[in-house]
Amino acid sequence: MEIRQLEYLLAASSEGSFTKAAARLGVAQSAVSHQVAKLEDELGMQLLDRQRPVTRPTEVGALFIDRVSRALAELSAAKEEVLSLRGEVVGEVTLGATLHTAALDIPALLADFQAQWPAVRVILREGSASDSLERLKNDSVDVALLTAELKDLPPEIDGAVADHWDLVLVGKTGHRLEAHDSVDIEELDGETMIGFRRGVQRAGLRAATDAVLARHDVKPKIMVESSEILVLISLVQHGHGLAVLPRQFFADPPTGVWTRELNPPITPSVLMVWRRGRRYSPASEEFLRFIAAKATTLPQSQPRHANDR
Repeated sequence: MEIRQLEYLLAASSEGSFTKAAARLGVAQSAVSHQVAKLEDELGMQLLDRQRPVTRPTEVGALFIDRVSRALAELSAAKEEVLSLRGEVVGEVTLGATLHTAALDIPALLADFQAQWPAVRVILREGSASDSLERLKNDSVDVALLTAELKDLPPEIDGAVADHWDLVLVGKTGHRLEAHDSVDIEELDGETMIGFRRGVQRAGLRAATDAVLARHDVKPKIMVESSEILVLISLVQHGHGLAVLPRQFFADPPTGVWTRELNPPITPSVLMVWRRGRRYSPASEEFLRFIAAKATTLPQSQPRHANDR
């Protein structure tokens, strides 16, 4: 059993594809397939189910991968700790996030961090909140930024509020609600609307909106769903319905579109989250401190942790 084989197995599992795993690792697809098969032969058990459209661990494979991922993370952290004794923070940090996370400019944050810590390599793993949480649990990401509330985090995940989204109502010019200075949430009952698709990137924004609507017993007619913000804006422009979208995309509103405050406001939290009890490398600890310092809310007060709820 070789470390390389374990790394190939983890990549194929997390990417759901041998081809994507090979691209991520910078090797041939045949090399990934061969090494994983060789590992399975050694163990005498099938670790990955290759019959589905997406490659997934078998029941045995999931147990093995869970232990292996943590072991490799510990090995990497141990190496980085030893190297850090020379006075230089080195290593690798993996961040789970989407490129747009409220006011946090992820590409700019990564550039600033690497300017300060040039010997640390930062890897961005995009995905939905559920993707990032699963990756945190098996240590395939070190820290994640996602849209959720502290009370909804799994027990093994800890976190702090890093920012808040500010959602506004968006509509096409000429709609009756355009005449309002702000819109009570009850006004949306029975309205034709479009929204983010559940279970994908930005699903947290949809969940936060749905929660407020449900609390006020408001039942709009959701006619179209998309995970792409530009698609949703275009649908609003063409009169397919109202939408509740992040204010940041409307600093310069598109032609024929208006925005209004909602009452009550919808302000989902952006959380910085990590696996509780995990021992982090010096590079990961520096990254956590850096993100906390850059976040819009953390410098103003003590972080609110999940175990405070």
